Amino acid sequence: MDMRFPDASVSRYMSMVNDVDLPDPDDRHIVAAARAGHADIIVTRNIKDFPEQALRQFDLEVVDPDCFLLDMLDLFPMAMLEVVQEQANDTKRPPLSVQEVLESLEKVGVPQFAAQVRRMIDPNWVRR
Repeated sequence: MDMRFPDASVSRYMSMVNDVDLPDPDDRHIVAAARAGHADIIVTRNIKDFPEQALRQFDLEVVDPDCFLLDMLDLFPMAMLEVVQEQANDTKRPPLSVQEVLESLEKVGVPQFAAQVRRMIDPNWVRR
């Protein structure tokens, strides 16, 4: 992950944890790490534990994974389609086609993203 996303690792955030007030205190480290990493959004299905009023003071917003991926697909369509293709190509046990990757994505909670990718892909573009 560090190779693909060199800025993804965040450290030195523990001193910020006590500055965060959330419904679930066990989630405070997530906001602290987002602040330390200069993030704009937190991507999670656990939207209810990251209320807007608690994040506003840190200039953060919370987005569910399906909406996040749809935004990325809208902003970077070819790159996102290539990522789905790479995922299929890199999956070996068992090998998966692009369609099977999309089925897996539906099952893990990003059905709108999977459906939009299906609408966008050219059957001739997809390599099995």
